[in-house]
Amino acid sequence: MKGQIYKAVIWAVLIIAFLAFAWLSMEPLSKSFLGSNGPVVAFVVGFVIVLILAYYKIRG
Repeated sequence: MKGQIYKAVIWAVLIIAFLAFAWLSMEPLSKSFLGSNGPVVAFVVGFVIVLILAYYKIRG
C-alpha cells in the first residue's frame, strides 16, 4: 500500500513539473489568458487532476 502512495506522489510531481514547464513555454499565451497568475493556475489545475487520478488508482 505504501509503495502505491509513493508511486502516485512521484507521478504527481512529474506531471506537475511537466505541466508547469509546458505552461511556462507558452508564457505569452498564458499571460493574455490569465494575466501573471498563469503558471499558478496551471499548477493548481494540474495538482487537482493528479490528486483525482492518484485517488482512483489507489482505490481501484
